[in-house]
Amino acid sequence: MSVFSETVAGNPSPLKKLELALQNELVGSKHKKDTDIVEAFPTIEQHLVRKVPVKVALEMFNVAYGHKIHPPRFRKMLEDERKRRAEFGEVVACTACGQQLMAAVTAANEVNEANGQEEEQ
Repeated sequence: MSVFSETVAGNPSPLKKLELALQNELVGSKHKKDTDIVEAFPTIEQHLVRKVPVKVALEMFNVAYGHKIHPPRFRKMLEDERKRRAEFGEVVACTACGQQLMAAVTAANEVNEANGQEEEQ
C-alpha cells in the first residue's frame, strides 16, 4: 500500500494529502537525479579536485544513489551545477580545510566574465 493510500485511509486533511502526494512526486520523479547531484556535488567536486577520475566519481555516484547515468550526462550535470552555483555565488569549499575549490572558483569567474560581456553588448 502506498503512503498516499495509507494517508487516505486515515482521513487526514486535504492539505496533508496534498503535501504527501507532492513530496512523493518529488522523490520519485525525474527530478530525483537533479536533486541528488545537487546534494552530492560538494563531495564529488572535492574528490575531482583531488584528481579522482570522473569515471570513478560517476560509478560511485550511480552506486550510492541507484542511478544509471552515463558519462556525458554526468559531466553535463556537473557543469550545469557549477554554473548554477556560480550564478548564485555559492562556491564549494573543502570540508576538511574550508578552502575554496579551484574548479568552483574557475566556473564562477567564467560566469562573471560571460555576464560582463553580455552587459557590454
